[in-house]
Amino acid sequence: ACFGALAVIPPLLLLFVVRNSTLHPNCRFLISLWTTSQIVLNLLIFSYGVYFTFVEYETMAVNQYEPPMRGFYVYNAIRVWYICSGFELGISLER
Repeated sequence: ACFGALAVIPPLLLLFVVRNSTLHPNCRFLISLWTTSQIVLNLLIFSYGVYFTFVEYETMAVNQYEPPMRGFYVYNAIRVWYICSGFELGISLER
């Protein structure tokens, strides 16, 4: 769970570089949104691991739905992943 928090560092560095670089405003906007959505996804996955390891004391679930909180984390991670994928598609089609 601790190493999951380290996954936020590369997107933060990329966000800092993009914000201070000389890109077109639309490219900077799309890459900044994509990087922000990556940060949110990493934090969501990290909080998922922390919650189910240290709060619920659970390592293996019976299914995806059994603690009701599991569905919340899984569905939100999927939603944010779709948003990240949409931004990646937008960045690739922008030029």
